[in-house]
Amino acid sequence: SLSLDPALVTFSPARSSSTWPLLRAAGRFTVNILPAGHRHLAAQFARSGTDKFAGVGFSVSPLGNPVLDQALAWVDCELYREYDGGDHTIVVGSVRALGARDGAGPLLFFKGGYFDGVPSRAGQLESAA
Repeated sequence: SLSLDPALVTFSPARSSSTWPLLRAAGRFTVNILPAGHRHLAAQFARSGTDKFAGVGFSVSPLGNPVLDQALAWVDCELYREYDGGDHTIVVGSVRALGARDGAGPLLFFKGGYFDGVPSRAGQLESAA
């Protein structure tokens, strides 16, 4: 998330993305948050030059965008602003609708790999003393 008032979210596609120009032209998009255990789906959508939706079930959001059947949560947006981010574009979306399901924690991408759980706090915090 970027802001609560107004409700804004952000993501940053690579300038080399072939998908972002299509979303920009539509003026709307849905951010789907995948649950833990769905690395295969993240990899499918990250591949270039393939049908990203092959074999993937989805329903239609209030704005007409795909909400993945496997999504833990989704955020339906209209394009609000774009900013230069070097080799990426910083995209800001104005939130129009959202939803979430109970279940697993989110699938995270961290330090070049996927993480399927919530890290333990033990050993992560060091005393300042």
